[in-house]
Amino acid sequence: MKLSLQLTGKIWLSVSIIIMGYALSTMVGTYYGLQAKRRLSQTNEVLFPATQMSSTVLINFKNLVQLYDDAVVLGDKEKLEQARKDVNLVLTGLADLEKMPLTETKKQNIQNLIKRISAFSDDALRVYSHLIPDALEDESDESDFEIVAGEQNEDEATNETSAETRVENELEAELEAEQLEEQYYQLAGELAKETGTLKWKLEDLAQDFSNDLQNGLEEIISRDDSRRKLGVVLFVLVVLGSIIVIAVVVRRFITIPLAQTVTMLENLGRGNLNSRLRFRSKDEIGRMAVAMDTFVDSLNQKVSIAESIAAGDLTADVTLASEEDTLGTAMATMLDHLKANRAVIEDNISNLKDQAEKLQDANFDLHREVSERKQAEEKLAAAQQQLIETSRQAGMAEIATGVLHNVGNVLNSVNVSATLVADKVRNSQISGLQKATELINRNEDELAPFFTQDARGKQLPRYLTLLSQHLDTERYEVLTEVGSLLKNIAHIKDIVNVQQSYAKVSGVLEQLHGEDLIEDAIRINKARLNRHEVEVDRQFSPMEPIGLDRQKVLQILVNLIKNAADALGESENKPAIITVSTELLDSQTVRMKVSDNGIGISEDALTRIFAHGFTTKKDGHGFGLHSGALAAKEMGGSLVAHSKGPGKGSTFILDLPFSENVEN
Repeated sequence: MKLSLQLTGKIWLSVSIIIMGYALSTMVGTYYGLQAKRRLSQTNEVLFPATQMSSTVLINFKNLVQLYDDAVVLGDKEKLEQARKDVNLVLTGLADLEKMPLTETKKQNIQNLIKRISAFSDDALRVYSHLIPDALEDESDESDFEIVAGEQNEDEATNETSAETRVENELEAELEAEQLEEQYYQLAGELAKETGTLKWKLEDLAQDFSNDLQNGLEEIISRDDSRRKLGVVLFVLVVLGSIIVIAVVVRRFITIPLAQTVTMLENLGRGNLNSRLRFRSKDEIGRMAVAMDTFVDSLNQKVSIAESIAAGDLTADVTLASEEDTLGTAMATMLDHLKANRAVIEDNISNLKDQAEKLQDANFDLHREVSERKQAEEKLAAAQQQLIETSRQAGMAEIATGVLHNVGNVLNSVNVSATLVADKVRNSQISGLQKATELINRNEDELAPFFTQDARGKQLPRYLTLLSQHLDTERYEVLTEVGSLLKNIAHIKDIVNVQQSYAKVSGVLEQLHGEDLIEDAIRINKARLNRHEVEVDRQFSPMEPIGLDRQKVLQILVNLIKNAADALGESENKPAIITVSTELLDSQTVRMKVSDNGIGISEDALTRIFAHGFTTKKDGHGFGLHSGALAAKEMGGSLVAHSKGPGKGSTFILDLPFSENVEN
C-alpha cells in the first residue's frame, strides 16, 4: 500500500476517518429519531384523541341507559326528556370519531353503532314513555274521556244506549289496555338485551383504541431503545476502527521508518557503511531515507577511491553527489594534483637534473596558479549557486509563510465551529427523552388513566412535542456548524493547492459576484468579529458576475477583514464598525474597500505597511499584507492603504481587472 501524502496529510486522513464514522452514527441516530417522531405524532394526533373520545361515548351511553332505567323505575318523565337530549351526545361523539383517519373496518363498526344506537333511542323513547305510571294514567284518563264523550254523543244522537252497553265497552277497553301493556313489557325486555349488546360493543371499541394507543407507545419505546443500542454499537465500532486505522498508519508510515533510520544512524556512528533504509515513500521520512542512502553510497565511493589512491592507483574517477559536494570536490582536486605531479615526475626523469628542476619549478608554479584560478572559479561558481539557491529558498519561504498565514486565518473559524458543535452535543436535551420514557415505563400498566388523570401524564405529550422541536433545532444548528466546518476545510485545501501551483500555472478565473467573496471572508472571520463585537456595514453596488481568481481575492479579503477586526479590538472607539463595499470603476475594473474606525495607521508605518515582515501588531508576522499586495499585483491590480493617523481608522482599497466572459 502506497500513499502519496505528507505526514500532515496522513494525520488529517486519520482525523477524517473519525469524523466520517461519527457522522455515520449521527445520521443513523437522526434517521431513527425521525421515525420515532413520526410514530409519536401519529399516536398523539389519532390514537390518543380516539381513545379519549371512545371512552367519553361509552360514559355518555352508560349515563343514557341509567336515565332510561331511572325514568321507568321512578316514573320520572323529566329523566326521559333528559335522555332524549343526551342521546345526541352519544351520536355526536361517534360521528366525530368516524371523521378521524381510522381504518375502514373501524369506520364501518362506528357507522353500524350510530344506526343501532339511533334506532335503540327511538324505540326506548316510544316504549318507556308508555311504561311510566304517570303516562299510563294520562292515557287512561284520555280513554275514559273519549268513552264518556262518545257516550254523550250517542245519548244525544240516539238516546238508546243502555247502562249494560257502557259496562261492556269499559271491560273491552281494559282488556285491550292489558294486552298493549304486555306487548310493551316484551319490547322493554328486548331493549334491555340491546342495551347490553350496545354497551359491550362500545366497551370493545374503547378497548380497541386503548390497545392501539398502548401498542403505539410500546413500539415507539422499543424503536427508541433499538436506536440507542445501535448508536452505542456504531460509536464503539467507529472508535475501534479509528484506533486500528490510526495505529496501522502510524506504525506503517512513521514508527517503523523512524526505527530503521535510528538503527542506520547508530551503524554509521560505529563506522558501518553497509546499512541502507531502502524505503521510498513520498513523504518527509521517505525523502530523508533517500537522502541518507545517497549520502552513504557517496561516502562509500569516496572511501573506495581513498583506498585506491593509498594503494598507488590514480586511475579512479571521483563522481560528485552534487555541485555542493565539498568532500568529493576536494578528493577530485587531490587526485588531479596527484596525477599531474606524477606526470611531471615522469617527464622530468627523461631530462637533465638541472632542466628537470627548472621545469619542475616552472611547472609547479604554473600548476599552482592554475589551481588557484580553478579554486577561485569554483568558489565563484559556488557563491553564485548559493546565491541562486538562497533566492529560491527565500521565494519558497515567502510562499510558505503566506500559506501558513492564510491557513491560520481559516483554522480559527474551524476551531470555533468545532467548539460550537462540541458544546451543542455536550449540552443536548436528549436526557429529557430518557426521563419521559422512564415515566411511561413506570406507568405502562395503567397508561390510559396515567395520560388522562395524572398531572404529569397530561403534560407528557406536550413536553415530548417541545422536546422534539428542541432536538430538531439542535440538529439543525449542529449541521449548520458542520457545514461551515467542511467549507473552511475545503478552503484550506484550496489555499494550499493555489500556493503549490504558483510556480506552474497562472490563477484560474471564475465567474462570480464580488459581494459573495466578501461574505465568505466575513464568515471565515465570524468568530473574531463576534469576539470584538464588530458590526459590518455592507455597501454593495449592483453588478453582474465577473471573472476573478477566487482563491487569491478571497485570501486578500480574509486578511483585510481580520486586520480590521484586530484594529477594532485594540481601539476604544464605539461602536466598532467595518464597512465593506464594491463598485465598478470602469467596464474592466472592480474596486473593493474594507474600512474600519479602529486604531488607524501612523504616517511612518503607512509607507512600510506592505513590506515583508513589517507589522504593527505585538503578535503579528508581517506576512498577510505583503502576500496580499503580491497577489493583487499578480492579478494585474493593486492594493493600497489610507489612514488619517492613529485613532482615526484605516481604509484598504483593492482594485482588480476582470474578464466578463469566463468559462468556469
